[in-house]
Amino acid sequence: MYNGNAFDLFGSCLVGLCFLAIFILTLAAMFWVYRDAEARGKTGCLWVLLISATGPLGIIAYFVLRDREVRL
Repeated sequence: MYNGNAFDLFGSCLVGLCFLAIFILTLAAMFWVYRDAEARGKTGCLWVLLISATGPLGIIAYFVLRDREVRL
């Protein structure tokens, strides 16, 4: 049986949902960066590893360093 108050439970659920949302957004960003890098003729796996290690800094670095044109 739960002995805390409702605000503790709500806060814990809210924190858990925030972490879940961040995790899902990170996975979506890694998927998008992989596909975009491969379309531009770069190594997508390398960028995914960089993003998984650095998080948002890796995504910013990708936007700054990526080629402007998509190779067909």
